[in-house]
Amino acid sequence: MDVYQGIFVLISLASFCNCNDDSHQSVVIETPSGPVRGYHEALPDDLYVHRFIKIPYAHPPLGDLRFKKPKPVGRWTDEQGIQEKNGPACMQEDYGLNPEFKPEYTEDCLYLNIYVPGDVSRDKRLSVMLFIHGGGFVMGSAGEYNGQRLAAQGDVIVVIINYRLGLFGFLNLLDPIANGNYALWDQMAAIRWVHENIEAFGGNPDSVTIFGESAGGMSVHHQTLIPANIGMFQRAISMSGVVNKQIIMNDNDLKKVFNMISDKTDCKQENKAELLMCLQKLTPTEILGIVNIYEFMTPDNYTEEMLIGPSIDGDLTMVAPSTSALIAHSRKNTAHRTYNYILSAPSPVPFEPPPPAWFSGAGHADDLYLLFDMPILPTKNRLEERHTTLSSRIIRYFTNFAKTGDPNSEELPVTWPPYDVQTREYLDFDFELSVNKDFHVDATRIFQPQLRELFQNEKQEL
Repeated sequence: MDVYQGIFVLISLASFCNCNDDSHQSVVIETPSGPVRGYHEALPDDLYVHRFIKIPYAHPPLGDLRFKKPKPVGRWTDEQGIQEKNGPACMQEDYGLNPEFKPEYTEDCLYLNIYVPGDVSRDKRLSVMLFIHGGGFVMGSAGEYNGQRLAAQGDVIVVIINYRLGLFGFLNLLDPIANGNYALWDQMAAIRWVHENIEAFGGNPDSVTIFGESAGGMSVHHQTLIPANIGMFQRAISMSGVVNKQIIMNDNDLKKVFNMISDKTDCKQENKAELLMCLQKLTPTEILGIVNIYEFMTPDNYTEEMLIGPSIDGDLTMVAPSTSALIAHSRKNTAHRTYNYILSAPSPVPFEPPPPAWFSGAGHADDLYLLFDMPILPTKNRLEERHTTLSSRIIRYFTNFAKTGDPNSEELPVTWPPYDVQTREYLDFDFELSVNKDFHVDATRIFQPQLRELFQNEKQEL
């Protein structure tokens, strides 16, 4: 069973044209970045969305842009957007979770997908939810998540982004020419693109919620700590993932990666500029072969700090609140509210083979199946009726939060109270909703000093 935390963060020109295509029921809109085509998708209950797939938010990170911050995409003249439901995925190992789901793996992957409920009209000014996928910073893609149900039922615009993974997203040469965190910069670039372009899709750039799960939740937490993001989004939901010491790469981790580069490639230069040029000439497959995540998932080193992930970067973060500041934020209980929840309903996706009798409740990432349609899952896995009801409720709570900062509304059966350090209440998403308190309080008390240690001596000049 996982603990999830929703955080309300308040940090404080386009023409539209209907170009109907009878065969594909498509629409073209003019954004500040250029023309984009989307496609009509009918859903149950007389709902429908327009999906805009494979929209670029940065230049392809190829050649001398490999291991660099993303370059702004600029303005295009050729129409963007594909009819297919899935675009490419960033370079990663193919884990074969579903033979039916076979995306193209490529470095040219800095794209996002947009799902707009109903007709597209810039006058709607709908709230926007931007999702950052998980996968341990080494796997995952926007194409694994279909945002049409969340968009249509919640009446929000849903954006799902790709970002670079593995060494492509985090190689740090301990030198300004290549100092890591490209994945976090990708996420920032996507957030900024949405802020600058979403109005053309009928979105409200002043009502944007970023949310993510696992490594995506950690990424969301990172993004809330970055001063350059002020004004880019207004709320954040971190699901099963927050910043902690274990996911920050230290110098020892980086040295291990250097050794792997030397052992597995011909790039052995001591001069960092020459080393970077050599690495930029390797094939994507050769880059993938440098670090095999299975090497680090053995009993002897499973608890080691991760070798692929964010590193300390004074140009990116480190004007960060401590846990005590978050507690003070909750204690005030003003317009700036924090909400906690857990998911304890049994998994909507059956295990094969079935788990032992003592295993019950929800597993890691089970809430994603209740928010999204998941193309990565075999087609035989479909929600049963009680999960469908729970899904509708979760979608309503989440989208209410995205619209107003308050997840509650009259049609929902249980009032979700803001988190308070005295009561420590949370909402339990089970088939029967309930409000409980003090979930694993001893474990969370252990975690709090860890956050303070992480940020205590890491503030640097921006």
